Amino acid sequence: MALSERKKKILQVVVDDYIADGQPISSKTIQERHLKDLSTATIRSELAQLEELGYLDHPHTSAGRVPLPKAYRLYAQELMQSTELTEQEIDYVHQKFSKGFPESEYLVRSAAKLISEMTDYTAVGFVEHNEQDTVRNVKLVKLSANTVLLVVVTDVNVIKDSFITTADDVEEEYITAAEQVLVAELVGKRLVDITEESTQILSSHMQQYKMLFDEIVAVLKEYVRSRDEQSVVFEGNNNIFKHEEFQDIETTRHFLEVIDTPGELGEMLRESGDIEISVKIGREDAEALSDSFALVTANYRVNGKSLGSAGVLGPIRMDYRRVFRVLSTISQTLSEMSNPKECEHHGRTESDADDE
Repeated sequence: MALSERKKKILQVVVDDYIADGQPISSKTIQERHLKDLSTATIRSELAQLEELGYLDHPHTSAGRVPLPKAYRLYAQELMQSTELTEQEIDYVHQKFSKGFPESEYLVRSAAKLISEMTDYTAVGFVEHNEQDTVRNVKLVKLSANTVLLVVVTDVNVIKDSFITTADDVEEEYITAAEQVLVAELVGKRLVDITEESTQILSSHMQQYKMLFDEIVAVLKEYVRSRDEQSVVFEGNNNIFKHEEFQDIETTRHFLEVIDTPGELGEMLRESGDIEISVKIGREDAEALSDSFALVTANYRVNGKSLGSAGVLGPIRMDYRRVFRVLSTISQTLSEMSNPKECEHHGRTESDADDE
């Protein structure tokens, strides 16, 4: 059943006011604050119908109404009025990304940290591990007699922290020569081509480096396979204690369960696809969420290529207007940027990445 414009307006002010103060909203409050041209009897009638339609709940006989997930969903999709950030806040976002970023993981972590800071909610981010990424460089660094650090630079990311065990008698010259051959063979190829056509890529002059090549293929396969479990980042987990919903032990327990299952969160974040702002409210939108939570995220792109997504995991009674504006401002800032830094085609050691 389509709602009348009057019902939509009443529903909007109920959600707005409930987000603002967390108290049930009565017909008298709506009439005094927002709709002076309507009688309280008319507003009461409309509230009762909205309750019957599943948008509102009436927790106590003498109290007003509170929004249900169905109301928040319509509010976020259609009823919410836009808001703006201050010029100082917009400048602050631009400043945070003014120097670009060395890789997509750095960007997503930075975006999540900024979102948490600007919204006072827990931020969650997802780093895209895309099999379509193109290799730009391969770096091998001998760390000990039988250990080599592998760094693979793609057009959007740096795959690091991978260690290869070699025979004890492998010389530095062998590692250097292997790196040169691997660069010549792999640079310009997509990850999917390397992992699915490894036997064709392994040309005759690469046979002496087969062990290293096989290890690299295994690392790349794991990188793509683990895109859900290992690609979710969190910032501002302690922000939950700033919101009264989390004074309830059961709500807090469920929140901790959600963030303790990064694979399910990663899947939810990936499902947003090309949607500018993705909103998942309650269990109906995402089984891993309870009706106490909402997940609002934005997909971040540079030069049309998806680098990942980041947003807010918080109480269903969140300030959606503020969250939407922060996510949109960050998304717009990133879309105006040029390509991410590509490390000048140089691999970086683990310590280099840590310094950033």
